[in-house]
Amino acid sequence: MTLLAFSLTLALPSPSQGRELRNRLEAALQSYNNTAAQSNEQRCPVIMGDFVLPFLTSLMSNMDAFKSVELPPFLIPRYPQSPGNIQVRQYIKLAFQSLDWNVEEDMSIQNTPFGPVQFVNIIATQQPAAKTRVVLACHYDSKLLPLGFVGAMDSAVPCAILVNLARQLNVLLRFLQSDITLQMVFFDGEEALWVPTPTDSLYGSRNLAAIWQNTIDTNDPSRNKLGTIVGFENIKA
Repeated sequence: MTLLAFSLTLALPSPSQGRELRNRLEAALQSYNNTAAQSNEQRCPVIMGDFVLPFLTSLMSNMDAFKSVELPPFLIPRYPQSPGNIQVRQYIKLAFQSLDWNVEEDMSIQNTPFGPVQFVNIIATQQPAAKTRVVLACHYDSKLLPLGFVGAMDSAVPCAILVNLARQLNVLLRFLQSDITLQMVFFDGEEALWVPTPTDSLYGSRNLAAIWQNTIDTNDPSRNKLGTIVGFENIKA
């Protein structure tokens, strides 16, 4: 726990607050680990006390980095197969690889109103061996039309938020000895290429959902990969 306490203390405004936060985090994590060791029941760690929550939401946030580092790479047209789409995809992959997360691509070629188009989802997992996943997702593509459309709010900002969140929580997540991990999915092809219909939209998410529905999770052979996402526990293979 030494590295965690040291890293967190640096961001606090006073040594006394740093010591208090360290003690509370260590006590909460030790209690969680002891409980998890005595029970087969999977539980999410609860460390969001009155003192810890303000730290994680304000003192630990870094809006300067968000606005100057994480958001700008997404503020370009990035419709599927475009140079901007490829550029943003590479940025996402490198961002998570630099945090030592496992990064995968889910590539598919699907028919669209403009013919076959390649779509590439990005899946970043903090602990690939964990049996249960908390999944945060957004789409990184932008609309094809009107030409030059950037889509700052939908969905450049959500993408940048996920990258920022991963960077801010990475040290803390590494010290949670849990069988639950955080996974972030960046979908391609969410936007319609022409007119939104059930077939001209959600290309990437539909493809990945179908794959996970029919794939046994190697970390928990009793469930498929959808079933190991928190909130989908009852979905069987």
